[in-house]
Amino acid sequence: MACTQKVKVRCMTTAGIKNNSILMVIKLFFIVATVILSGCSVTHAAENKAISLRPGEIHESCHDLATGIKLNYQYTGGSVTLFNIHYHKGKEIIYPVPDELAFRRNSSLTAASTQTYCLMWRNIQGRPVAVQYNVDFPTE
Repeated sequence: MACTQKVKVRCMTTAGIKNNSILMVIKLFFIVATVILSGCSVTHAAENKAISLRPGEIHESCHDLATGIKLNYQYTGGSVTLFNIHYHKGKEIIYPVPDELAFRRNSSLTAASTQTYCLMWRNIQGRPVAVQYNVDFPTE
């Protein structure tokens, strides 16, 4: 079928329509993919510190976590410290990671509920103890 043009209207053959449709679908695919991927980018909050605890001193690193968020943590101490992860629910203290004596740990915790989770170190030694720790988790 021949195409005639009497007014200023874009005129194409059936083959031209099919080619344009395919191009439009490809463009739409890339636009949708870009929007989806940009919405899926994950940022991380990280805390990396070296501290020195005097005998009997406590240090806490507290972070607001939503349900299902995975908190990665690691620490190394110059000597054994008492370590736990806890949160406060009213007057009650909940310990997802109970007290343990350790000088090194590399682990993770998945938040069971939306809370402020606190990693806590207590120096039980009679001398100062150096602790190096790193905490990392995705943020919204």
